[in-house]
Parts: sequence; C-alpha cells; structure tokens
Amino acid sequence: MAARDLTTLANVKAYLAITDANSDALLTRLITAMSYSFVQDAGRDILRKTYSEIFDGNHERILRRPIPSAWIGPGFAFALNLADRVIGDPVVLVDGVAIAKRVGLTGSGWVLLDGYRLEFVGVTFVDLTTDVGNTSITYDAGQYIPAEAATIPASGPYTIQASQSLGTFLADLGVVYASTGVALTLVPSAPAVGQYSVNATGLYTFAAADQGAAISLSYTHLPSDVEDCVIEMVAFKFHRRDRLDQVSATIGGQTVSFNREAWPVTVQRVIDRWRRTPV
Repeated sequence: MAARDLTTLANVKAYLAITDANSDALLTRLITAMSYSFVQDAGRDILRKTYSEIFDGNHERILRRPIPSAWIGPGFAFALNLADRVIGDPVVLVDGVAIAKRVGLTGSGWVLLDGYRLEFVGVTFVDLTTDVGNTSITYDAGQYIPAEAATIPASGPYTIQASQSLGTFLADLGVVYASTGVALTLVPSAPAVGQYSVNATGLYTFAAADQGAAISLSYTHLPSDVEDCVIEMVAFKFHRRDRLDQVSATIGGQTVSFNREAWPVTVQRVIDRWRRTPV
C-alpha cells in the first residue's frame, strides 16, 4: 500500500470476490492511480498533509471586507480559506511578524472558523497593492476526529477502541482528560498514570491508575464513503479493461450495453460531495 492510497488491496479483493493473487500487481497499481484520481477530481487531499502557502498582500484569496458582526469590533477584517480542515494551529506570518491566535472575543489575531476559514482581526497588511509574498501560512490539514468522548474502564483491561464511526483509524493525534484538557503522554508501551499507548488499529491502552477517567481521543481517519468510492473506481477500471471502447455486446441473443461515462453516477456523487470549496 502506497503512502497516499485511499484503500487497501485486501478491501478491493473482498469487494471483487477475488481470492487468488493473480491480479494483485494490477489491483495495487489501480489503487494508487484511483486514489490519486479521486484527489485530483475532488481538488483536495483526504489524508493528513503539511501545507506551506505564501501569498502577496493583494492576493485574490485574501478578502478585505467590513467586519459583519459585533463581537469582532469596528473597522475591517481579512479572511482566507485554507486548503482543508486544519489540524492543530496554523503558523501565520505577515510581513515577517508572527500573528498570534486571538484569545477570547477581544483584541487582535487570527481566528479559525469552520476548521478551514482563517479570519484576521486587527491585523494590518502594510500595503495591499505592492507587498509581494508577505503572508506566509504553514499548517497541517486532513480528515480527523477532534474530540471523541470515552471513559477508561473501571477494571482491566484498561483499553479503549477508537469507534471509527466515520471511517478507518489512521493515526493518533493525542488524548486529553475531558475534565481539565490536560494532555496525556504517548509512550510505546506499559503506560503509567497520565500516559497512554496506541496500536495501528486505534486500540488505546491506559494505566490502571487512570481507571474511570473521562478522556477525549483525537485521530486522523479515512472516511468510509471515500474509501468505498475508490474501491468502486478500482473495480470499474478493472472490469473495463477487457472492453475498452466497446459500446455493446450480444450474448445469448440479448444485447448488453456498457457504461461509457468516465465514472458510474455513484462514484461521481461522492467526488462532487468532497469537492473542495472554491477559495
């Protein structure tokens, strides 16, 4: 499985009811190709990725507008849509100066709305018509579960399986105590109080001393509908290879017509649903 693949060989073979290894090489290549195709057609990455974006002060994506809500205050604000849902806090530099995250409902700084829209409040762009490359934003983005509520069992084993209700667990992003927001420390194994370990399938292990504690899990995931869509894309390409450009065939006196569209409508609907919002 390549690093950016959006499904696995085992899942594709299960869908196609293939039990031998005769087509493994072809299916593996199609998985990587169709994963890339999904990302290109949707115009966005699904898996976690680091972005480093540099803008001119007058870039069309930086919108200057009157501030519309009382909580922001008087004057003007600047807004910018980022590539995808941000994981953690972005690092923002304007004219070489770090812009801090706005704390509370007063003061200046940046505010992240809806997970991807960056609002600059009280931030001055020195010259919106001439500044070149003066705005730099670095951030991680991708699909993730930000705060899945769970409780460490009162008796052993002191483990919690990530629910993965929206898709397959990919990587841990941290655990905090729900009551205080204090982060637990990730360790390879045998966690003590205030520590945890996690395996590749999202099984979290805690110390007996933390029994009964309410916690919040954060982790990246592969959305189920995206994976199912890529599996269908692979299957479509796999079956189509024997009838390229064939419109129909007569079998047993009956004429069978073949789909000539780029993708089945079920695939296109998922791609459209995940299509990146224009920025």
